[in-house]
Amino acid sequence: MITSFFRRSRLWTTEEELWLATLQRKVSPEITAVKIERRFLVDSSRALRNDELDKLKWLLKETFEPEMFRESSMLDSGYSMLVENRGSRIKNRVSRIEIGPRLAIVTPKSTNAVSICSACGLDSIKRIEQTQCFSICFGDDSDLSPEQRKKIYTSVHDRMTEQPYPEPPISFEQETKPEPVQLIPLLERGTDVLKEANEQLGLALDKQMMLYILDYYQKIGRNPTDVELFMFGQLNSEHCRHHLFNGTFIIDDRRMDHSLFDMIRSTTKANQGNVIVAYDDNAAVTSSKPLNIFLPSNPIEPSAFTTRIVKICDVFKVETHNHPTTISADPGAGTGLGGNIRDIQGVGCGGTVLGALAIYNVANLF
Repeated sequence: MITSFFRRSRLWTTEEELWLATLQRKVSPEITAVKIERRFLVDSSRALRNDELDKLKWLLKETFEPEMFRESSMLDSGYSMLVENRGSRIKNRVSRIEIGPRLAIVTPKSTNAVSICSACGLDSIKRIEQTQCFSICFGDDSDLSPEQRKKIYTSVHDRMTEQPYPEPPISFEQETKPEPVQLIPLLERGTDVLKEANEQLGLALDKQMMLYILDYYQKIGRNPTDVELFMFGQLNSEHCRHHLFNGTFIIDDRRMDHSLFDMIRSTTKANQGNVIVAYDDNAAVTSSKPLNIFLPSNPIEPSAFTTRIVKICDVFKVETHNHPTTISADPGAGTGLGGNIRDIQGVGCGGTVLGALAIYNVANLF
């Protein structure tokens, strides 16, 4: 069962003004006001007891604005009476829009929230998702047209990770069922069927990989499933295996002595300079230098800070990500920077991240 809780904040005024300017520009200049609130959708395996509800509310509401957290919506809907400066009252139509995460996908925020609830003894809570509700006020008595509503949804949500909520969900359970696993007639049709699967499943297999797959399944004497082919497209990709960069190149019937990675590594071998570690242990490390820095006198317990001369090595790491950056920039950048931070912390006995930079190289997708 899903229980709803709502929260507003006086600190969201600037955000509401920005949304108002955006929707006036993209949808209609007749929009006169935009108000927002957050809805918490709490899915539990049973009805919560009063003491459990009190504990859950304490977790969800802000400590500095407890009165802005309620069990019912604080936004206007239907008609709202506004008073102008001259004292005349105007009847305005208010439309409600709600967007949130895709119902079929459990968000990382939900995972963390459920973990916190479990640590607090709320074991019956299975999922907590947060949606954003918009109250959009028009300056006249008109309601949103279907075209305007579509423009608003396009403006306020990410189609890859979010969806509109025309009605509050009563369950996170989805009626959709996974498609049955299918056998691909590779032994009977050869690479032709792989070309078809390549297009239908988006595998991005090149000719060499198709021949490799055909040879493998001919040796074991059976056809692959569509799941196995999808596995080849993911785990056997250039991103995971570096076939091209680690592969052997034959040019004009002559086998090259070095792979592309060998050629890249050769630059460091030719000029080692101050590089201590390269192409190994997650990140590159340059030679240390003594620095007088501010450190706690005892790092394992509360202690006074003091200055000490220690040797510090510079660590460098570059992480590239094509997907999902091209279609969902923020999560893609988070994935790239997350890997960057992880590898710096994992090099040697552990590094400390001082700064990170995300660079976008853009081009036409189609």
